Amino acid sequence: MKSKPVHHRIEPSQLEILCPFHFFIDKDKTVSAISRRLQKLWPHLTCGEDVNEAFHLHRPPGVKSLGQILDFSNLLVHLSHSDLPDLIFRGHLLSDERGWLFVGTPRVTQVSELPNFGLTLSDFPLHDSAGDILMAMEASQTLLQQTQEMADRLTALNSKLDSIVEQRTAELQSKNRVVRGMLDNLRQGVLTLSLDDAANQVKINPEYSPFLERILERNHLSGKPFSETVFSQADLSKESIDNQELAIMHTLGESSILFELNRSHLVRECQIRSLHGGDRKRLEFDWSVIVNNDQQVTQVLVVIRDVTEVTSLRHAAQSHSEEIEIIGDILATNRQRLPDCLDVTFTVLENFEELLERNTKISHLPFEDMLRELHTLKGNLRVCGLDRLPKMIHLFEKDLHDLSLDGFSALAKGPTSPRQVGSTASEAPLEGREKLMWHIEEIEKICRKYQNILKRWFPSLEPSDTNADDLSSLVLSLSKELHATAREAGVAPPQVRVQGDRLTLSKSEAKVLENAFLHIFRNAIAHSFVPLHDGRRGAESANHNGEITVRCASKDNQSSATISVWDNGRGLHLPSIQQKAQELGISSQGESVSDLDLASLVFRFGLSTAHHISEIAGRGIGLNAVREDLEREGITIEIASQGQPTRSGYFPFQFVIQFPKNNQVFEL
Repeated sequence: MKSKPVHHRIEPSQLEILCPFHFFIDKDKTVSAISRRLQKLWPHLTCGEDVNEAFHLHRPPGVKSLGQILDFSNLLVHLSHSDLPDLIFRGHLLSDERGWLFVGTPRVTQVSELPNFGLTLSDFPLHDSAGDILMAMEASQTLLQQTQEMADRLTALNSKLDSIVEQRTAELQSKNRVVRGMLDNLRQGVLTLSLDDAANQVKINPEYSPFLERILERNHLSGKPFSETVFSQADLSKESIDNQELAIMHTLGESSILFELNRSHLVRECQIRSLHGGDRKRLEFDWSVIVNNDQQVTQVLVVIRDVTEVTSLRHAAQSHSEEIEIIGDILATNRQRLPDCLDVTFTVLENFEELLERNTKISHLPFEDMLRELHTLKGNLRVCGLDRLPKMIHLFEKDLHDLSLDGFSALAKGPTSPRQVGSTASEAPLEGREKLMWHIEEIEKICRKYQNILKRWFPSLEPSDTNADDLSSLVLSLSKELHATAREAGVAPPQVRVQGDRLTLSKSEAKVLENAFLHIFRNAIAHSFVPLHDGRRGAESANHNGEITVRCASKDNQSSATISVWDNGRGLHLPSIQQKAQELGISSQGESVSDLDLASLVFRFGLSTAHHISEIAGRGIGLNAVREDLEREGITIEIASQGQPTRSGYFPFQFVIQFPKNNQVFEL
């Protein structure tokens, strides 16, 4: 019976031959299977062991544990095991639906080091590893040196010199044929470089794999200038090519340490234009060195891979995967609200672009207004049921907030976005603008993808009437969509109750109240209700079943209305508000402020009692946005007391929203 493929259609027996050093990681991030040779090296490595505890990760730099990078496909890593920390393995992590496969080889530069780890040359597979080729070449050099030493000794002794020399020569020729066979059958370009002193340039040595000519579409490469031959049709600047040439020239004949110092100048990948008018090729480069006994670099070894087809397939798979993910997001959302949410997002981003074009200096931007817009937009999208866009807007909000507080010093810490920008003071305005525009472009890009998929897969979707005609239906529609926010905060979804009179709303009032209730409900979830796993639960903590109450009462012969909103959580923590107010210079230490006045400071921009900034709260923007939006409609919001503060300083309160206009109010 044929064995089941273990990864990417590779049979277990084939994998043992092709890649003898491998192990598997399951979805629980534990070791699930180990190759025989690797088990021999690491006898204490057992199935079921946590990969973060079993392995030490050397590359990529800055990553602490193997588990942090498992979501990246086909990633080059260097790792070692606690049994043998000096033996470092270099290899790739390959993922599929069942877990991850690590295939690699020991990073050994001298054949003489192999016995120290219980290894021989027969332990190494015949595959496309530059390290294997390097070891094989060094093995040939070692055998040649041993043959010469033996010949010298036998010459002195004058005993069977000819037969011994013939025997060693035959062995050397056999090893050379193996190396030649490896080069001839590799599906990648392997070459070595040396310095042509007469021409003062780096040249290609005669020993190279035949596949190199196919990749570069050139013949007879021996002795040709390296940079001109490989990069003449590349999408690289002349400066980067010249810097690489100088780095190689300064490395040859010098200590191998200098190669590591100059590695950053070496090209890792590029695109080249086909000489026959075809599409561009994408090439990847691996670099290493061949050293002598004094650790001086004699040659530079380069491995070139044509990854055009692989890259194309990867991009197509990523695009398809992203489309499937977006469709899943849409299916999980309130699809009737989604088109309106996307339209509002485009409008906000267009306004931001106009502000960036109109204001020549970043410092002239209306940061408070922009932050309020982003905070409200993030909340609306999350209530709509989306997850990706709120996360992107949260990063935008963070960068914008850092710029507003710290000027351009925040840029020196490194951008939140993947794009790298500098940190010099003279370039700071351009960097700040570039950073904000990057966020706008990325968010617009993903919004367009949502719109296109909506048109393609949901053509009959009709937008809902987002402006509810009365208060009760507005509140209840929002309450049904608070589960994602509650789940993120770690609290049970609260039950929202509507009491009192029925209040009819205009479209503008419904919209501004929708945003206000959104912030108020999120504020209760973020601050008032204690997470279910919090060990500090007690008499002052929220119940497991949180409740938010919205009550409408008519006034003055039903010509106006008052809306009161409260919850059964722990209330506002006055000591935290007072401390934050002192830090912001709103009040001074020792100043006597009433409990109600202190609680009302939550409407001030930038004042938040959250210990950590999250996607829900933390920057003191939400309630400030509520007051600003309501006041533009002639509606006021205040805080009213519901009792005395507790011994721990928690103040029971309610929000009171006053409608001075002639709304239609009906008694229920």
